[in-house]
Amino acid sequence: MDEGPGSAPLLRIRTQPSAGGPGRLALLPGILAGELIDAESADLWVTDSDGRRIEITWPAGFHARSNPIRLVNPQGQDVAKAGETIFLTGGFLPGTSHFSAHKVSVDSPLRQR
Repeated sequence: MDEGPGSAPLLRIRTQPSAGGPGRLALLPGILAGELIDAESADLWVTDSDGRRIEITWPAGFHARSNPIRLVNPQGQDVAKAGETIFLTGGFLPGTSHFSAHKVSVDSPLRQR
């Protein structure tokens, strides 16, 4: 799904401060959704099977692009666009409904993108 040269500019999203470190192993499947906040940033989340919006802190180095809104990995490749199912590995932050992801996959919970 890589858009290549000349694609829409990268947009900031909420991410981990750095890659690596210990990670939780919960699996969260969901439908990617998002919206532009301004010309330089976006908010991306997933909707779970019950239709609930789950706020996500994405892995370090991930970004978004617009038209259509989509998730971009640290290598600049499009991972998924809004409306597609994705699988996140990570965990809910204590006392919140906010999910901290450390792996993202579109076709298998075990294949990292």
